[in-house]
Amino acid sequence: MVHVKKMLVAGLIIIMGLELVAGVLAEAVTEVDVVNAKIKSGGFDLTTSPIDSFGDITIKLDDEEYSTGFERDFVIKDLRGLDDNWQLTVSATPLQSLDHAHHVYSNVLSISPLDRIVRVGNTTYTVTPDKALTQESVLDDGDVLIAKSENGSGLGQFSLTFPDEAVHLMVTPEMKEGQYEFTLSWNLLSVPSS
Repeated sequence: MVHVKKMLVAGLIIIMGLELVAGVLAEAVTEVDVVNAKIKSGGFDLTTSPIDSFGDITIKLDDEEYSTGFERDFVIKDLRGLDDNWQLTVSATPLQSLDHAHHVYSNVLSISPLDRIVRVGNTTYTVTPDKALTQESVLDDGDVLIAKSENGSGLGQFSLTFPDEAVHLMVTPEMKEGQYEFTLSWNLLSVPSS
């Protein structure tokens, strides 16, 4: 009988121990930590390039086109964190003499389309903006659309490469001798998504 009592006591202790362990295991403690991060705009910027001089030009019997290029690639950075797109345009003032004769020539300046647009940086996002200009276009007759982004393709940083001979000047026999200049104006415009 003592042996049976011992076994019953041992069995009871085991059952109580199992219930205690099961009760402890059934209770779970969960803690939640909220982590915050503030993501800020990386900016919206255009870096252009100086343009090489046309140098000395001699008036000839026939109309003749002279060309020059940019010293380096252009860079567009759109890290604003917005869904807006962008457009790059350029325009030029008419060719104007620097002497007191005030000779002005319109529609003699033009620009070639971009050779390429390349995404800069290490990212899995591979979409690039579009080269909007497809053929040589007059520069001093209003804005010329060079490149544009659509559907988020302009998010990131891009290198825009023009051909070696990108800007053109048509010299005609009617032009007057003298020192001339023109001004290029580049505009990077934010365009709302449609």
